[in-house]
Amino acid sequence: MRRGFTLVETLISLAIIGAVATALGLYGISVSSARAKAMVTSEVQSNARFALDLIQREIRSAANANVSALDRLELDSAATVIDLDAGRLRITKGASSNYVTASDVRLTILRFTNLADPMSIRENIKIEMTVEYTGDNPYSYSIISAQSVRQ
Repeated sequence: MRRGFTLVETLISLAIIGAVATALGLYGISVSSARAKAMVTSEVQSNARFALDLIQREIRSAANANVSALDRLELDSAATVIDLDAGRLRITKGASSNYVTASDVRLTILRFTNLADPMSIRENIKIEMTVEYTGDNPYSYSIISAQSVRQ
């Protein structure tokens, strides 16, 4: 009686083990890729949502608003200024400046437009922004947001 495996049995078992290992490896890469894409999407969306909410709150609490340039909004006679600094959203109140967006997220477009009727005493500011991910993740994602805020 012979003991051991034949060459054909060994090759078949190696092929099955190789196929299973390859499938597991591809599955792991796929999961890692999906996680990275979800992280980028989440980061951009949360930064855009937070920035829009904060700008809306600032506009609503201000007594007056002045769009001095497309990417610069002055509130309460320039006591508060909302603008871009090297692709990051910045809010300046008096002498203190705070960045609103994360360092790995960049605003490529920030536009303020006053949509108020000249006969109206209330301001209606339209905010447009394009936010994109610039971190070290190989996936890119951008979002375009527009919101109109009545003061």
